Amino acid sequence: MTASFVLAVDDDIINLDIIREILEESHEVTTATDGERALAILEHRRPDIILLDIMMPGLDGLELCRRIRADRRNRYAKIILVSGKASVRDRLSGYEAGADDYITKPFVDDELLAKVEILGRLSRSEELDALKSEVLQLMTHETRTPLNGILGLAGLLTEQDDLPAEVREYAQDILASGQQLLDFVRKAQSICELRAGRSVYATVGNLGPVVQSTVAKWGADHPEVAVTVSAPPDVEATADWQALGECLVEILDNAVRHGPEQG
Repeated sequence: MTASFVLAVDDDIINLDIIREILEESHEVTTATDGERALAILEHRRPDIILLDIMMPGLDGLELCRRIRADRRNRYAKIILVSGKASVRDRLSGYEAGADDYITKPFVDDELLAKVEILGRLSRSEELDALKSEVLQLMTHETRTPLNGILGLAGLLTEQDDLPAEVREYAQDILASGQQLLDFVRKAQSICELRAGRSVYATVGNLGPVVQSTVAKWGADHPEVAVTVSAPPDVEATADWQALGECLVEILDNAVRHGPEQG
């Protein structure tokens, strides 16, 4: 179990003591007795979990939840609203304000612990996924320009008629390796776009010609591989055809890399 940083906000000190007693053995807990103090803490710390009492004087839990969600620095924090009310309307109001979960008073120790642990893992996982996407985006941006230079120069070398055979072979190896890296960059960029919520443009079409044309185009770049397509004619489907073509290319690449010879 990985410890989470929990910020508990409640105007009732007794409730804060109870939360601290339940959680502090396995998590770091900081408390605030009103919304303004909570916002001041959030200027310096980024909690994994925020427990918000709804009924507080001044800045209540729902308004505080909205303000927290309006600050992108807190986008990975998971907010659990705490209240003695448990009606569907109260819960929906909390979710509309940006809360991730809801727990009612009095607390059941195991339930509060379980919610904190599950949402804490989710918060860290989302933050890690975002970091991976940022690294991929940076890598694709910074790598594409020098790779194009390498590929262009290696291609020019291979076209020289008076190039010694050994040097030509080296240039061809550079060209092939550079192309592999460029393919990796393209795949990384596709992953970034998908993680960022790439739009899907789905239309109705015939599956057969799309598969045939994708395989033919891929086969032109891999003349050493024989691909047989067996598909019934006139199969209609609704798809983003560009994305589907990219998926088929990935399947073909995978088959060549990991399939048996003559497979």
